[in-house]
Amino acid sequence: MRAGWMLAALLFAAAPAKAQTGEPGLEEGAPAIAEQRYQLGREHYLLGDIERAAREFQGAYDVYPESAKLAFNLGRCYERLDRYEEALRYYERYLELAPEADDHDDVSRLVAGLKRRLGIEEPARPAETPPPVEEPPPVEEPPPGEAPPTEPEPHTGPLSAPPRSSAAEALDRDWGVQFEAGFATEYRHKVKADTNFNENADLANVFGLAVTWDRLVGLGGLRVGARLGYHTSEADTVLADVSFDTTELDLWLRYVQPIGPVGLYGYVGGGASSLIVSGDSEGSGFGGHFMIGAGLMVPLGPVVLTGALGYSLDLIDSYEADQTIVLNRATGETADITTRYSDVQMKRPTFTLGVQF
Repeated sequence: MRAGWMLAALLFAAAPAKAQTGEPGLEEGAPAIAEQRYQLGREHYLLGDIERAAREFQGAYDVYPESAKLAFNLGRCYERLDRYEEALRYYERYLELAPEADDHDDVSRLVAGLKRRLGIEEPARPAETPPPVEEPPPVEEPPPGEAPPTEPEPHTGPLSAPPRSSAAEALDRDWGVQFEAGFATEYRHKVKADTNFNENADLANVFGLAVTWDRLVGLGGLRVGARLGYHTSEADTVLADVSFDTTELDLWLRYVQPIGPVGLYGYVGGGASSLIVSGDSEGSGFGGHFMIGAGLMVPLGPVVLTGALGYSLDLIDSYEADQTIVLNRATGETADITTRYSDVQMKRPTFTLGVQF
């Protein structure tokens, strides 16, 4: 049977574990991470990104080198990338893994052609006695107006794959930019001065911007990455009207679950936080940052739009702020003091809009 049949079989034939869903997959027993990278490779191939497809297939093969399907697809990708030595190696691996395949002869001819291209000589075969020559059967002429049949050339078409789904788009976006607004936010600290009192105040004008990066690591849609964020806010405390600028560097985990044409995701993260205080008093401090939330991803052309509700918490152990206070309004006498604030908490329920690419 010709190679075109083999190509379709490789992409659409499912292992028994997949047969109930009708989705193409690797052979039965393939590790989950190999299956995940195989599916991504198929979809990159459909988009014409052969290099990315080869990387995904290679990653899957490194985990599951017993797969004849991965060996053939790697041979096909490297052949299209003009990396003939690698293509030859994986085609030969395919023949080794699938010696009884229907397309064995077709792939063998591909191997022979690549060897000729690379200048690799085939070992000499012993001379055989030619069979007796027989008269060829008469050629039947096609009916008038009908073109004679032609046989398809092997492996001339692209790897077949279903149309790229929006879910796959959501799973495969590494970079993101997010704009964040806070609501019902709260600032809390303890003043370690003569009074040693606790104080709560509302944060106003809370806005933020963040840049994120993460990468799919398998286990379904689990992604691991980093986030660099910035927030600005204001508070009217007993001692001073101040502005806060916080910068956060976080490690974050994100899990994306396709639901029809969109994707739902949840995230959790934490890291370090830097606080700068300005206004009536000035100071700075360092601490930790934690966040959690969930959102929706909607593919839109070359990008993915995101929206999420989350909760962000900055914990600063302590900071000292310098400020000038009025001792006597009549005389205008003032004094410079330093106030130490401790157990600082900045709580921000947030709404985030973003784009991933």
